[in-house]
Amino acid sequence: MAIRRRKDRAKQYQVYWNNPFNGKRESLAFDTLAEARKEDSFIQHRLKHERESFRLEEDGPLRTGGTVAEIIPMYLASKKFTPKNLQNILEHLRPIGAVFDKREAVSLEKKDFVKFISDASAKGIKITTSHRRLGILRSALAWAAENGIIEHNPIQGMKLPQGQYEVFVPPSPAEAAAIMGAAQGHVRRAIMLGIFLGVRVGPSELFRLKWADVSFDRGIIRVWSANKNAKKPYRDVPIRPSLLEEMIAWHREDQVTLLFCTSGFDIFFAMKIYLDVCCLNRPFDDQNQDRVRVEAEAILNILEYCQNGKWILAASEALDFELTQCLDPVKLAGMRMLYGVA
Repeated sequence: MAIRRRKDRAKQYQVYWNNPFNGKRESLAFDTLAEARKEDSFIQHRLKHERESFRLEEDGPLRTGGTVAEIIPMYLASKKFTPKNLQNILEHLRPIGAVFDKREAVSLEKKDFVKFISDASAKGIKITTSHRRLGILRSALAWAAENGIIEHNPIQGMKLPQGQYEVFVPPSPAEAAAIMGAAQGHVRRAIMLGIFLGVRVGPSELFRLKWADVSFDRGIIRVWSANKNAKKPYRDVPIRPSLLEEMIAWHREDQVTLLFCTSGFDIFFAMKIYLDVCCLNRPFDDQNQDRVRVEAEAILNILEYCQNGKWILAASEALDFELTQCLDPVKLAGMRMLYGVA
């Protein structure tokens, strides 16, 4: 096992090792060398003291099936989605399953997809949303055909009616001033950075801004990209003079690493986390209830830290057994994928 740097990748530092049971190469990628060294140390510990943790679950031969309800769980199990992406995918699959679950995959036709879009539009659902949902089904069918699960992909090359993408009009100067007048603290910072720098709002770019990436002398901030282009992991953005003055004042106030938050998200240590089946199932429950949605987001945030190596998700035989009691194949596939972080 070792660490190598790949300069053309979004996450440049890769830890790689050979699985002691099947001899196959396995790897994880990280943003920083410090994170890679931490994972390298953890893998060395596992190889020396916890070799059984590398043993893959014996699933037996790949089970074939012809219905959409059979193919979707197999497709999901074959992929490595992040916990948040998986939750989003399963939410989109609910209406897909209600319409297509019992259909034989090879019997699907263009008219079935067009009717799905038409029925959804009648309920006020945007065509672009229906395209997103059908896109997951199309990917699953393509995967099934490629892996011999079905004889052929019945919708290969199919074109569907296109929808109109919504155009969001930015706030006017007067509206922006009113928003700024009502905002306080870190919210004000987020608004100003979003308006003046054009960064993506959320953990992909805005939440990753650090003071170490700011050059006050040059009036430049380095924005690390949202993993969209591996050959260009960052971009240097000029800071307008009016924003620069504000940032200098923020810098004097701050005692943390992140640029606009009020707590230091980088100050963590590797600790073991145990999540029971109820926790793993929460992201796949009905998200229309506020409590369920907040709990699901908390679980996904915990799993994201485990996936990034900051925490360690504990596994157990009890969890393995409880998972076998789930009767919903789509939920089971989702929970197994989340549990795979352990």
